[in-house]
Amino acid sequence: MTDLIVAFILLVFIFVGFSRPNIAIMGYVWIDLVKPQKLAYGFIAGKPLSMIIAVVCILSLIFNYQKLNKLENKKITTLFFLFAIWITITTTTSLFPDYAWVKWDWAFKTVLVAVLIPFTIKTREDLEALIWVFLASVAFFTISAGVKTALSGGGYGARLISGGDNSGLSESSTLALVAAICLPLLVNFINNSLLMDKTKLYKLFMLALICTAVFTVIGSYARTGLIGLFIFSYFMFIKSNRKVAVLFSLMVAVLLIYNFAPDTWFDRMGTVETASEDSSALGRLVVWKWTIEFATTHFFGGGFHAYIANAGLLNLYHDNPKVIFDHTAKAFHSIYFEVLGEHGFVGLTLYLTILLALYIQLRKLAKDKTDKWKAELAKSLTQALYIFCACGAFVGVAFQPILYILAAFVISLSNLKTTNEQC
Repeated sequence: MTDLIVAFILLVFIFVGFSRPNIAIMGYVWIDLVKPQKLAYGFIAGKPLSMIIAVVCILSLIFNYQKLNKLENKKITTLFFLFAIWITITTTTSLFPDYAWVKWDWAFKTVLVAVLIPFTIKTREDLEALIWVFLASVAFFTISAGVKTALSGGGYGARLISGGDNSGLSESSTLALVAAICLPLLVNFINNSLLMDKTKLYKLFMLALICTAVFTVIGSYARTGLIGLFIFSYFMFIKSNRKVAVLFSLMVAVLLIYNFAPDTWFDRMGTVETASEDSSALGRLVVWKWTIEFATTHFFGGGFHAYIANAGLLNLYHDNPKVIFDHTAKAFHSIYFEVLGEHGFVGLTLYLTILLALYIQLRKLAKDKTDKWKAELAKSLTQALYIFCACGAFVGVAFQPILYILAAFVISLSNLKTTNEQC
C-alpha cells in the first residue's frame, strides 16, 4: 500500500512537473528529504527515484526555460557556484578518492539545488507551496517520532524512525536539528499562510505539528536538539508582543518535560557541562583539534571523508586516562570542522561567507515595512538559520539538504516582488 501511495505521488510530480518546473522541484525536494525508496519494502524499495525526478527537473527546466524567473540579486547564487567549483577541485585531490567521489555525487547536486530552485519560484504562492512541501516532508518523520516519544520516551541511540538506513532524517541527531529548524516556520504559518484557511481546526493541526516536532527533539536525546529548543524559545519570548503568555507557556512546557522525561534524558543532557568526561563529547573535541592541525598542512583539505585520516590518532589529542579511543576513525560531528577538514580554509571561508550573506539578506528583508508577509517570513527564516548555525556546530550536516533548501527560500524570497507590484 505504501509503495502505491509513493508511486502515485511521484507520478503526479512527474506529469505535472514536465510543464511546471516549480512542481518538478517540489518533487525533488520531497524525495531528497523523505527518501521513500529507503523506507519502502515493496517494488519502490531501492529504485533510483532521486535520479528519475532529477531528470524530470532538468528536462522541465530546459523545455520551460521561458517560464523561469530572473534573479535580480545574484551574489548568493554566485557564492554557491564558487563553492560547488571548490568542492569539486578538492575532490580531485582527495586523500580517499573512492569515498570522496561518492559523497561529491550527492553533495554537488545538493548545492546545485540551492541555485536552481529560485529560478522556478515566481510568486508568493509558489514559495509557500515549496515551504509546505519541506514542512510536510519533515512532518512525515516528526509525527512518527513524536508519537513514539510520547508513548515510549525515546532514548539515546534509539531508532525513532522505522526503516531507512540511519542517514538523513532517519538519523536521530539530524532529525532533531531539522525538527527544531521547522518550529519558527510552523509558528509563522499559523497566522501568515496564504494558501490555507486559518480556521480553528487548521490552527489546532499546526499546534499538533509543533508538539510532535518538540517531542521529536526530546525523544532523540540529542544535545544539539536542546540547543535548538533553547534558541527557539528565546526568539519566541523576545519577539512576542504577549511576553507573559509566552513565558507561561514555556514554563508549562518545562514543567511537563521535568515531570515526564526519564532520568536517562536528564543524564544525557547533563553531559553538556562535562564534555571532558563524556567519551562522545570528548570525541568531538579531539577530532576538532586534529582537524585544525590537519587543515594547516593540507591547503585543499583532505577531500570528502577526510576524517578517515584520524584513525588511530585521537588519543594523541587529549590527556584523560579514563577515555581511550580505539583505532577506528571518528567523523567531524560539526558543519564547520567538516568543511574545514574536507575543503580547507578556503572552503570554510566560502561556507561562512554564504551563511553571512544569507543572514545579511534576511536582515534586509525583515526590515521591509511595505510587505508584512515577506518581513515575517524573513524573521522566521532568520531564526531557522540561527538554529542551523548553532546546532550544526555539533552535527556533521554541512552537505545535507537542509541549509541549501533554506538558502533557496531566502534567495526566492528576496527575488519576489511586493504585493502591490504583483497585483
